[in-house]
Amino acid sequence: MIDMQDPLKNPAVISYHKNPSIGEEVYAYNSFYRGIKEWIIGSNLTPRYINSFLQYSLSAKIHVIIPDAWVASKRDMIERYCDVNKKRKEENKELLKVNGVEIGTDFHEHLVIQYINAELRKLSSYLSGAKNQGKFFASYSFRSGDREGERWKFEEIPMKYKEYIESLTAYDKRADEVILAAKGLDASITNISKDGVISKSGADAFYNYIIYLHNLPWAEKVCMDPLNLAIRINFPQLFKQGYRIGLFNPAPVRQEETAPKDRLQNTNQ
Repeated sequence: MIDMQDPLKNPAVISYHKNPSIGEEVYAYNSFYRGIKEWIIGSNLTPRYINSFLQYSLSAKIHVIIPDAWVASKRDMIERYCDVNKKRKEENKELLKVNGVEIGTDFHEHLVIQYINAELRKLSSYLSGAKNQGKFFASYSFRSGDREGERWKFEEIPMKYKEYIESLTAYDKRADEVILAAKGLDASITNISKDGVISKSGADAFYNYIIYLHNLPWAEKVCMDPLNLAIRINFPQLFKQGYRIGLFNPAPVRQEETAPKDRLQNTNQ
């Protein structure tokens, strides 16, 4: 490391400069990083949440109620098909399938479950997806002992889609505000707007930019300290005369202080 008492005593020296960060003495890192790290992660995840919701969510959450009379009729039907398959097996014929389910020759209760699952998969393929608008699902109704109809019922499960999407977009806006604030930037001097308005007035943008310029000297000092230190060591006379290396940041001028011919509405023509 450089010895400020005698910086030229060694042929090569190292000068280390970094942003100030509490508790960190070895490697430099952005002092605002830890506070906004989770906001950055969350902001990047928001589009994935929305796209995943749109891709995998049905247009409506449905609770399907299957009547017991329908299940009983399908159980009887499968039992009869098993009997038919026994005869076909004796005749060396291909066994029949029911709704794509291989039922074999012996009836088991799990065959009914497989049949019901096949019907539900068919129902889902008919009623969900961007290419299935206008399709329908048909079923039979049954009469119970008290003559009331038993039929498939589709009850919609309330889902607050609007509130869910709005909560994600609100989080994303808040993340943008926190990240900008941590970097000392105002929304009016960035590409991030609020509800379609970059700033409430030109004066807001002007003074916010002035405040931003006042926050730059510290960053300039950290960046230029090594070069100015080199001038101090190698050219002490120039350093005493006030020679320094810095950054040029032109201050904006308000439109009323600009000649009419140089104003924005005239220069863009």
